Order: sequence, then structure tokens, then C-alpha cells
Amino acid sequence: MAENLPPAHVLEAGIQDLSRREELLIREYENNARTLTELLSADTDLMGVGRGADGAIVATVDTDHRLVDLVLEPPALRLGSIQRLRDELVVAVNSAIDDLTEQRQAAGGAATDPDVVGTFLDRIPEVTALLGEKLTERLRTPPAPPPAPTRPDTPDWKLDV
Repeated sequence: MAENLPPAHVLEAGIQDLSRREELLIREYENNARTLTELLSADTDLMGVGRGADGAIVATVDTDHRLVDLVLEPPALRLGSIQRLRDELVVAVNSAIDDLTEQRQAAGGAATDPDVVGTFLDRIPEVTALLGEKLTERLRTPPAPPPAPTRPDTPDWKLDV
């Protein structure tokens, strides 16, 4: 069984490489833990503000993405249709969420990685090799977005007047 093992110097070099990687990962973990602590403490004070209908609608969201304030100026009520008002409300709320996201990124100094899983897998090639090509590719492929909910153009109810 000993004849199947690589030479001692090869094993020693592999152990040293793994030790260096372990040290790097521990330092990275410690840096990330510090950053997370800073983000969590700063995050509670953030509010996102977004506008729709050329500023006639102002939405404010908190860090849990809850709508905490909604201001409708008179021009918002003269948009011409309920559908248009609804669309502009969605624009304002989504803009507020985007604003909050930008504030969070600025506070943490972090950029958004569009391929978080792929980046993670690239950093652990020894594990990726064990997973196999098919599973690795499935993990790298983002899931399809859920289908958009359908809304009828007209309500299915009528008011008796």
C-alpha cells in the first residue's frame, strides 16, 4: 500500500500549500466578519427614498424593504388612470429599494458580484473537482426566474351603484 503514495516531498509541499490557503481563508473570514459587523450596525439607520411620476410620488423603505412612508402630491392624482398611478407607485418603491441597496453597498464598500456561486466555486477548486463537472455546472447556472403573475386588464368584480 505504501508504494501507491506519492513521494514524501510531494506530500509535504501539498500540506504546506493547504496550510497557506487555510491561513488566507482565516484572514479573509476575519475581514468579512468585521465588515459584516460594521454593516449590521450601520444598516439599522438606513432608509431608501425613491420617486415616481416626476417626483409627484415619493416612497421611503426601511432596511427590511417595508414601505414606511408614501407621499402623493396632487399631480400624482391626475395621472389619468389607476393603472398609470399603480405603475408610478411601483417605480417609486423600486427606486427606493435601489437607493437603499446603493447605500448598503457604499457603507460596506462592496460591489455586487453577479455570479456569487461561480466565484465561490472558483475559490475552492479541490471541492469543485470532487463535485464533478455536471453538478458544478448546475450550481453555476442560475435558476430561471419565476413566471410573472398575470393580472386581468379589468377587475372580475363590479360595483353595484
